[in-house]
Amino acid sequence: GKHTDYAGGRSLLCAATRGFAAVSAVRADAACSIRASFASTGLRASAQLPLSSSAESPADAPWALHPAAAIRRLASNFSIERGVDIAFECDLPEA
Repeated sequence: GKHTDYAGGRSLLCAATRGFAAVSAVRADAACSIRASFASTGLRASAQLPLSSSAESPADAPWALHPAAAIRRLASNFSIERGVDIAFECDLPEA
């Protein structure tokens, strides 16, 4: 099917033996806490973003550009008031 990249990037769809897994839990506040683990580089990182239509990726977390874009869209287009804790692991190669 069609894929929309809400961060404005390009999409190339194909079958792959790599991927990602994610778990999440709702928070009582309006913060979005993201923890990431990238197997290809060994990077383990985290970012705290506000649930806001102006959420930006922290300067020291360029990997969080896409989550920040998704948070902006969710905050702008839906009546979401509670944040989320998200953890994911990825073994996809960097673009």
